[in-house]
Amino acid sequence: MRIALAQICSSQSMIENLDAVGTTMIQAKRAGAKCIIFPEATLASFQSRLSQVAQSPNGSWANHMATFASQLGITNMTGIFEQTNESNDNRLHNTYLIARPHEPLIRYRKRHLFDAGGYQESKHFRPGNTPVHVELGEGLTASIHICYDIRFPRDFLQAAENGTNVHIVGASWNNFKGGVDQWLTLTRARAMDTGSWVIGVGQARNPKISERGPFGCGHSVVIAPDGSIVAQADEDPDVLYVDIDTKTVNQQRERYPLLAHQ
Repeated sequence: MRIALAQICSSQSMIENLDAVGTTMIQAKRAGAKCIIFPEATLASFQSRLSQVAQSPNGSWANHMATFASQLGITNMTGIFEQTNESNDNRLHNTYLIARPHEPLIRYRKRHLFDAGGYQESKHFRPGNTPVHVELGEGLTASIHICYDIRFPRDFLQAAENGTNVHIVGASWNNFKGGVDQWLTLTRARAMDTGSWVIGVGQARNPKISERGPFGCGHSVVIAPDGSIVAQADEDPDVLYVDIDTKTVNQQRERYPLLAHQ
């Protein structure tokens, strides 16, 4: 299956980002992709006023993504900020929205909030509590994760034990010194832990932002089940295309039956 990784640089404007997403999806369709994955915070960057850009569960962004999926015939995954409708808590959900052609929308709500490195995500977001697995087709089943989630290997092991063979991680990775090295190390580790494909899609680095924070550092990456890097972007906006399959997973898991040895 051909997968597209869309490393974009989200602005604070939902309209601008929606236009970029639609254009990139059309390009991916022409390139033969069956699934296109955008990063965390596709809807709007973390520099935005989050409460103003947040969407209701049935908001305009979700409707656009469902329409794109059905009209183009490809699955799309985008990072959004979502209202929770909790009367006593005005925090949001950091959500990955999955739209498949002619199928109900699927949402993964980030479970591990980034209260680290001088940033406190829990001030703005409520944690989710449910893992999500998505059938991609051609025998591929993906677990869905957002950014800081990648530091919790147990989630990835449990997903693999429950039948997934791909881990998708959307990120707006903290642009601190050494951040890229950590990102690449973690994506490779999660692939080797489980003998699975890892697809990590990050926000491109925004050269206009000098402050440190979860604003993106690029380096979207595809890791094979043996931990080797199959494709990697630099820090600038880019679209990567990669063909993945179950055969590679099965071969690695037969060679190193780590899941059976847990």
